[in-house]
Amino acid sequence: MKAVNKDSVQMKVTIVPDDNPQAGDQWALIVSISHTIADGYTYYQARLPSLTSPRLALALAPARTLAIAIAIAIALAPAPARTLARTLAIAIAIAIAIAIAVAVAVAVAVAIAIAIA
Repeated sequence: MKAVNKDSVQMKVTIVPDDNPQAGDQWALIVSISHTIADGYTYYQARLPSLTSPRLALALAPARTLAIAIAIAIALAPAPARTLARTLAIAIAIAIAIAIAVAVAVAVAVAIAIAIA
């Protein structure tokens, strides 16, 4: 597998047979993968279990969450915009946390009212 407009190999899989005649059909699987494709956690969660256990490999979801898209936009913005974007992101996070706390408080109040009634 190669990257777009690059000559570097992004993933390599090699099967190395055991040269010991008493080993039978033993072999080693060597997988090398670029960090642009997957990190170590993803590799071990998605690929290794399919070789070592009966469970299926984990399906990866390539969609990014809104939080990641915002973080990428902030990281790529010019310095003054990054400062403003970070401030806005913190304000939004605080507003969301307050909204969640209010929702939990309302749910608890409703549960208590139902229990009392």
